[in-house]
Amino acid sequence: MLKQKFMILPLALILTLALSGCLDLFTIPSISVSNDNQWVAFLTTGGDNLDQMTLQAVNLNDGSIVAVGEEGSNQGAFDWNPTATEIAYYNLAADGTPSVRVSDLSDAGQEALGVFAFPRNFWVTQMAYSPDGNWLALAVILLPEDFIMTPDSDSSIEGVVTESALYLANLADGTVTAASNPGELTISTVAWSPDGAKVAFTAWKDGNGDGTIDSSGAGIMEAMFGAGDITDIYVYDIASQSITAFDDGNMNLSPDWLGPNTLVYSAYVLNFMSPDVGTLAINSYDLTSSTSTTLVAGSESASFLSVSASPDGSKIAYIQSPEGGDSMMMGGFEGDMGTEPTEEAPAEPIQVIVANADGSNPTVVYETPGDGLPFDVPVWSQDGAWLFLSNGNPLGSVVGSMSSAFATGFTEGMEDLEGMEGVEGVDELEGVGEMLPTQMIVAIDLNDSANTKVVYEGSIASPALMQFAFSMSSMASGFDDMEFDTSGE
Repeated sequence: MLKQKFMILPLALILTLALSGCLDLFTIPSISVSNDNQWVAFLTTGGDNLDQMTLQAVNLNDGSIVAVGEEGSNQGAFDWNPTATEIAYYNLAADGTPSVRVSDLSDAGQEALGVFAFPRNFWVTQMAYSPDGNWLALAVILLPEDFIMTPDSDSSIEGVVTESALYLANLADGTVTAASNPGELTISTVAWSPDGAKVAFTAWKDGNGDGTIDSSGAGIMEAMFGAGDITDIYVYDIASQSITAFDDGNMNLSPDWLGPNTLVYSAYVLNFMSPDVGTLAINSYDLTSSTSTTLVAGSESASFLSVSASPDGSKIAYIQSPEGGDSMMMGGFEGDMGTEPTEEAPAEPIQVIVANADGSNPTVVYETPGDGLPFDVPVWSQDGAWLFLSNGNPLGSVVGSMSSAFATGFTEGMEDLEGMEGVEGVDELEGVGEMLPTQMIVAIDLNDSANTKVVYEGSIASPALMQFAFSMSSMASGFDDMEFDTSGE
């Protein structure tokens, strides 16, 4: 299923990011940390064209890696149980049967939710355990009944009409409840309140009332002058089974909880008449008073796309781009596409900052080159002592996969050039492999910066990659006749 149409995604990704700005792609976590702070789970790709996604976990003590899913199957969203060292994950078996399984890493685990838990065939793009470990909140894509769901199928995703919904699963009895109406919203991220009474989530909405939801980001410009399809933050209340939205006209992203009734999030100002239009700021939102407060103001010199709260709500972590909104529209790449970094004027670093919950006392805990792959939202360890970074977002997934393929082809090609030093053109090839973008997982020790380390380098895929693929399917259909060589030859 994944194989055929991912060939055309690289160009679609670059064009979409450059022209419309899918900002939510970089606020979706690509990793999860175990309750004992010993393991970090992530998806990896098994092919040059993202035709296989498998769940793995890296041990933070010795660097060993274990595979979680069954061989020959595909995995999607995942999350560690906060009360036990076991992980829940979406699994697509080789015969096309979808399920949600729970594993303690000793094997592929047991099925927790089967195909009959949902109205029809499904794919999970995000999931989150409740604080007590008894519930899962699931961002689900519902697929057409006749759509072939097998890992090695040649079925095209072009023109396939899907529906998205937020579901809540009771793991004790296996019951699943739709928290939103299928097709009403396209769900991105999910986050439980610390008391387990609410679920905050981001979702794309039909802002222009045309009966469809365009989650490509193309509605941003339309929204600046009236109404367009953009993301907003919603809160589902478990007791009343009701949903409320911020609905303030901004493109709201990356919600996390500072307390039972307080959210922290990033806001992209869309009001064309506002002096702050096009800036990204970090705000808090009080659910009891329905009021927002700016914690970290955005400007032309700095933007803040993704933010997360420490487990006790006392701190926030966010990524600061040095180039303002334009840079964030490219996910952290240089905003001025006509200017290349040089030795005299290198790309400014992207900074990872930890601050108090009110935005005070910001401290830079990590810096990364401004011309590297963009990082996802920071992920905290459960004890709040570590912060983890990854770059498995859809852009990183595709670029990283292409880089890996190029590196393989380049290395094989270089072997044929041995003994040719001094030949025109060969000497200039030295060091080319080191310039390739790198996907990685970085562990930041907040108590000892000298202990910060890269715990994994290699392929990382976003759990939301399928969500993005389906949302881009109409755009991708325009590139059917194009071929992209990722062999590096």
